[in-house]
Amino acid sequence: MTARQKTEDEQIVSVERFHDPYETMSDEEFGSYVDRLFGEQQGPTRSITIRMPEDLLNRIQRIASGRHMPYQRLMKRMLEESVSGLERRAATPGRTVRRASSSEARATRSR
Repeated sequence: MTARQKTEDEQIVSVERFHDPYETMSDEEFGSYVDRLFGEQQGPTRSITIRMPEDLLNRIQRIASGRHMPYQRLMKRMLEESVSGLERRAATPGRTVRRASSSEARATRSR
């Protein structure tokens, strides 16, 4: 090993330069995060059919491919995080979640 390689290796493993992206998480938050990432199904699943714009599907597939994961798993995670966020906001005192008007609901069902 050359002196240059040794210096580069030392810089890579230097504790001073290492940034832990999970440092600000509590043990409970980190455990929950790991469970979401690597945990098995949280219960029985159900097969559904969904229609969406082709462009949106292509974008999701491209993102999933970049993360080396199946696009359906990415979609489930995105939905889970979005629904959890909506539930948290709805549970916050003083905040309300906007409900779709009857015309918006009919338009959504007719798609």
